[in-house]
Amino acid sequence: MEADAAAVGGKIAIAVLVIVDLILLPVPILMKTSRNKKLARYTIVTEAVVTAMDNGVYHAHHTGSSTPMWYPTFSYTVDGVTYEKRSNVGTTAKPFEVGDRLKIRVDPQDHNKYIMIKSKGFDIAFGVLMALAAFFIIATVITAIAVR
Repeated sequence: MEADAAAVGGKIAIAVLVIVDLILLPVPILMKTSRNKKLARYTIVTEAVVTAMDNGVYHAHHTGSSTPMWYPTFSYTVDGVTYEKRSNVGTTAKPFEVGDRLKIRVDPQDHNKYIMIKSKGFDIAFGVLMALAAFFIIATVITAIAVR
């Protein structure tokens, strides 16, 4: 009887891990796909200058916690028109200093849209999510072998 209960418990664990795998794995893949599409579609390459580093606060409403976040403002010129845009993406570590220069790609249809060609924040987020997905996939395989 205990063996049957353990087998059922093992199958439930595998099912839960598979569900987590199916939810978690697509996230970094979709992030990467979306970024690559923008990098291909945003064909205007220009240099941006960091004109401000705003220190805002991110409020996690579900936990009630607050985290200080840094939001850079970039200035760049396309076709003789200068744009100044504050990033919607904040990071807990200060990624830039005022005056830093970086290459960006700008949407030829809407010069207000841009993407950083190299993004350490994206690379870190992608790596962490892929490592987490790999961990759960390995856990699923190990659990499946153990239950067998």
